[in-house]
Amino acid sequence: MTPKPLPLALEIRDHSFAADSAVDKALRRQAWAITLRLTRLGRRATGSIKGRSNWIKSIGSQRIFNDAIVGFGRFLEVNCAGNLKSFPSDAPEAYLFARCLRVEEAQLKLDRWALQLLTGERLSNFEPSRPQVLRPRAYTPQQIAAVAARQTPPNAFSTMLASAAGLRSMELLTIGRLDEQPRDSRPWPALAHVFFEPSAEYSVRGKGGLIRAIRIPWRFVEQLEGSRRRSPVRVRHSGRDLMSFYQICGGTKWADSFSEACKREFRDTAGAHGLRHSYVQDRLECLLTNGVQERTARAAVSAEVGHFRTEIIDTYLRGRWRPSP
Repeated sequence: MTPKPLPLALEIRDHSFAADSAVDKALRRQAWAITLRLTRLGRRATGSIKGRSNWIKSIGSQRIFNDAIVGFGRFLEVNCAGNLKSFPSDAPEAYLFARCLRVEEAQLKLDRWALQLLTGERLSNFEPSRPQVLRPRAYTPQQIAAVAARQTPPNAFSTMLASAAGLRSMELLTIGRLDEQPRDSRPWPALAHVFFEPSAEYSVRGKGGLIRAIRIPWRFVEQLEGSRRRSPVRVRHSGRDLMSFYQICGGTKWADSFSEACKREFRDTAGAHGLRHSYVQDRLECLLTNGVQERTARAAVSAEVGHFRTEIIDTYLRGRWRPSP
């Protein structure tokens, strides 16, 4: 839907205000209570509001939902239009219209999803006025090596390991042997990890609790095993406890280290997640070069990075990253 003037009682205004005020702190408490009431963590369930599932796969997704509710609450506050428990019926549409003038498509979809769960109503699908700009995020091997050279040895090791195995920052903290952390029982593509360099098989716990098999090149295995803990410990990451078997860098601290080192080297960064983009592009090219059909190759690589959806691979194929001039 193209943005156009709406017959709304609320004025479209900038809805930002001091995030550390007493009003905002109270709003955040109220939003979190609503989030816990409206969302449930789990894999699949039919609990829904007019076909919209309220089951969320991860704590990260639950936080995204909460952030959207907080934003709507702030909008109500500056418009003197009530609060999250009581607001005019046209307020959600007004908020989405205000957002479509400020944010890109992905964020607008998240806001709409959250407000539909909050209201139990299907809301208008506004078209954002700002086009979504998807920059390439995949680093070249030379760029990865240059960034690692700017990091401390422990962080540099995690950078090279994440690049070689296609790992998220969180997953570095959860590397384990298959006998102590068996992979999920869902069907595994036959060509996953074929034509891979000499390696050992491990597993990681990823988004939504999915445990998948990974391959770690032998050139990293000795150092990895040298960091093995005597017994696994629980580590905290983004509000959840993870079982850690190896004492290596990972999580937010490692991701921040990568971004800071990348900025020192190139004055710009595509983030640590760009290492997964590099992995996907390199692995897909490897399979295609060895004669694997593209559809089969996409399915294999999708499973290797924990998605199990071939269409998601397009997100990773936007070319190689170049620093902004």
